[in-house]
Amino acid sequence: MNNYNHFGELLEELRIKHHMTQAEVAEGICTLRQYSRLEKGESTPRIDILYGLSAKYNINLYSYYNIHFSYQSFESYQLIQEMRKCLDLCNLSDLTKIMEAMDDNSEFHSGENYKNKCYVHALVDFFNEEYDSSIENCLKGLDLNNRDDILTLSPTTIYTNIEFILINCLGCTLEKQGATEYSAFCYQLLIDGVDYQLDSVIFSTIKDSKQIIKIYEVAILNLSQMYYDKQQYEQSVNYATKGINFSVQHDYVIILPLYLVRKAYGLIPLKRYEEAKRVTKQAISLYEIQCDFFHSNETDSYKSTAEQARQTIKQFTDLLDLIEQKKNEEASEK
Repeated sequence: MNNYNHFGELLEELRIKHHMTQAEVAEGICTLRQYSRLEKGESTPRIDILYGLSAKYNINLYSYYNIHFSYQSFESYQLIQEMRKCLDLCNLSDLTKIMEAMDDNSEFHSGENYKNKCYVHALVDFFNEEYDSSIENCLKGLDLNNRDDILTLSPTTIYTNIEFILINCLGCTLEKQGATEYSAFCYQLLIDGVDYQLDSVIFSTIKDSKQIIKIYEVAILNLSQMYYDKQQYEQSVNYATKGINFSVQHDYVIILPLYLVRKAYGLIPLKRYEEAKRVTKQAISLYEIQCDFFHSNETDSYKSTAEQARQTIKQFTDLLDLIEQKKNEEASEK
């Protein structure tokens, strides 16, 4: 897939092209010895070093490294792409076959490929409700020994998409087991990690990853629900508001009605009834637009989606009635 025997040859070529010494390239990124070993092909680059070199040369070396060096062969690269396609289609049968192919491929015994293999195992276990095994595979992919080690992770040391995906899978599985404190930590870690990448990492790969943005949005929704269940309503509203702001800022409007309704539920016990009514009406309006769009199409799948949207509108209308009821009850008590 490339004309280099190892990644260091590419680094040497870039350095010479930019008329820099090894010391100049390494400055602010790693030690001279570490960089020298990279050029000689004696070690593989850490993710933070890849990002530092990317910023220095103004090219995305991380993505290039993954495609041409980390996956090791085109066969490995294809398996990763097939895995992603199965996930998009929610095809568990083919995902199991891909898992078996990864197990038989020696290139999935280490590095980024190994993390992907652990994720596939964790996901298959999750769908089969084998939660202990799913958690174990997530921990393996994150190079952790037990779930207490999760608490040692920092948002600024999570770099790769697959690490974010493993943390999300771990959070979902722990939530299924009722380990809500650990689960909430995973969601918070994911959110803070993505925020850090979006704000501070120039060549972050998550900016172009629809999958990462999706799990980020769902993590915000999950945390808002968790705080609501613990009757920490201000926290619940704050996370719902964070989701609303993110959706509006980045034009991700599909999940926006859910954030609005989640916020409305948190506002009710805070007795902020007018604001709760306003955001609920906004959610209804968004679903009415979706409903009109899907209803105008003739395919069965669109008609089914339109019917689901109508049912959701009915639920949101019932929420408006609940808000009014709570408001009247408070007024009568006074």
